[in-house]
Amino acid sequence: MIAANVLMSVLQTNVYMYTQSGNPFPFTVFKSYGNCSCSISAECIGSSAFYNGLGSTVLSFVRGMYIGCYVLEALLQSSLECFYDPICFNSVMSYLNSTVIWNGTVMNRTTPSRFLTTSTVGDILDELMIEIWNWTLKFDDYFAQCRPIACSYTVKARNDAIYIMTILIGLVGGLVTALKLAVPNLVNFTRKKKEQQLKFRSTNRQSTSMILRAGFQYLRNFNLFPSNSPTTIDSRTMKDQIISTHLFILSFCLSLAILIVYTSLATATKTLTLKQPTSDQYAQLYDKYQASITCPCTQISIDYGIFIHVNYTLHQVCTSAFVTKDWVTYLRIAQGTQFFSVFDFRLTSQFTFPVLRSLCQLVNDAILNSLAHFYVTQYVSGYVIPSSLLESQAQALVNELRASTINEFSGSLDIVRQTTQANALHSALQSNAYNYLVPGYTYINIWPMFYGNCSCETSPECSTSSAFYDGPTVSVLSLVRGMRTGCYILEALLQSCLECFFDPICFDSLISYLNSTVIWNGTVMNRTAPSRFLTTSTVGDILDELMIEIWNWTLTFDDYFEECRPIACSYTVTTRNDVVNIVTTLIGLVGGLVTGLKLIVPNLVIAVYYVLRKRKRRVCEINVVANDLHEVSHDIRSVK
Repeated sequence: MIAANVLMSVLQTNVYMYTQSGNPFPFTVFKSYGNCSCSISAECIGSSAFYNGLGSTVLSFVRGMYIGCYVLEALLQSSLECFYDPICFNSVMSYLNSTVIWNGTVMNRTTPSRFLTTSTVGDILDELMIEIWNWTLKFDDYFAQCRPIACSYTVKARNDAIYIMTILIGLVGGLVTALKLAVPNLVNFTRKKKEQQLKFRSTNRQSTSMILRAGFQYLRNFNLFPSNSPTTIDSRTMKDQIISTHLFILSFCLSLAILIVYTSLATATKTLTLKQPTSDQYAQLYDKYQASITCPCTQISIDYGIFIHVNYTLHQVCTSAFVTKDWVTYLRIAQGTQFFSVFDFRLTSQFTFPVLRSLCQLVNDAILNSLAHFYVTQYVSGYVIPSSLLESQAQALVNELRASTINEFSGSLDIVRQTTQANALHSALQSNAYNYLVPGYTYINIWPMFYGNCSCETSPECSTSSAFYDGPTVSVLSLVRGMRTGCYILEALLQSCLECFFDPICFDSLISYLNSTVIWNGTVMNRTAPSRFLTTSTVGDILDELMIEIWNWTLTFDDYFEECRPIACSYTVTTRNDVVNIVTTLIGLVGGLVTGLKLIVPNLVIAVYYVLRKRKRRVCEINVVANDLHEVSHDIRSVK
């Protein structure tokens, strides 16, 4: 931006001043180094040397060192090779011929280095002058700072002996109980059935109804709770046992039915694992089990650049002919050797369009640098992130990238603009201040330039319409629509709009006033091309959006998934119990159910019968007393 504003070095390395006899206003002329003029490029350089006083006779060159339009630009293109070589350095010291003694030594050329002794300062600065960049990681310090309360981990192992024995005992108990109930009765039933069949064959008289009555009679007298001494059993006890059996069977069947229904309707949660999943398999599983699926990444940190790609397009002016060297050369040829007013478009345009080209380059570099930093920034996640969530996060990241790039660029540009004004730097075009040689004095006065009522001393944004003037006079021939001239080239450009360079009629008029000796074959910009900006938008407004016309981004989930490389995906499935689980569960519960019912039912029957008998006995006693009272009452009435 120093070169863009055509600032003058006090060493007069980019311009020099001279006066004409009788003219109190000094002229500024741009210096050239070889075929390179400082009016075109700030990077023009020549070899640094020792000269014979103020003359042009070279006494000795300083190997590797250059001078140029600006000290900084020359230094960046210089190398320090002479300051590694004792012979070269001693030669420099001899020409310096100082009255004091220098006790320092040259740099050590044998010291290990990433750079060559012939590397330019610019090349070294590109690497931030860093020779060695080492780092160490102390996991113990990280762990101590993390201070985990507990660690949880999952172990896959076969069932241990205690668990196996517990399950087997439960199943064996139920199985044994069921068999103890079923087998004896099944054997008895089979034996009796066989005896009945033999008897039926021998007599051939037994009918089906008799068989049914016999079966019914068997069930009616079926007893699961026989006494230990059946010879002493009475009819009441037998009746209690049969009722207990019937109640036991009914309770068992109802309980078993309830258990079957419950275990059939109950849901079971299973955790399934898919090893080495593909991106498509993950997508299918996520659609079904998005609430429970987890896929741990083997690579938890992934560069954004692997799965996010940003594409952008700048304003068409940055690819137009108006930011090429051919256009600037055309403008310089149009001026020729003529002198024009500092406000004349033929003079200011030679610097305005190189600034516009610089802005395009700076914007593009800023975006590329931001993207380069963004692409190597790592996205950290321990598990695979679903594509929808990853896309929303990427959208936020890209929006933040664009906003931060715009803010950083605008901030840097504002610093340059404010610093230039704060330091009251002098433009070599004398557009912010003009030089005046006071008659009778040998010094030059500098006076601020005014644009209307606006003084460049108080504001760098003073400007006026750019125009073609009649030679060095202030007589306006024609205004250039949309273009401004002001204190500094950059400030005037930011307030200008490029509408004339969209309009063929306006541009042809401009070309006619340039009146160059060469023909310009370029065309105006396309005003019908889709754009976020108007043709009347100022360069400042366009620059506020970083000159971006299109900002697109794409996310490739497959690339993210491949980089994440999950070994397996686990997900939870909720299903009803299958037949095996139902049977296994019932067998395990039957033992406890039978044991419980065998304890409860007989005692319950005995208790109920005891209560009923006691109540019946009390009713009988009451009836006897009532009858006795009735007879006594009857006898008394008879005596009377």
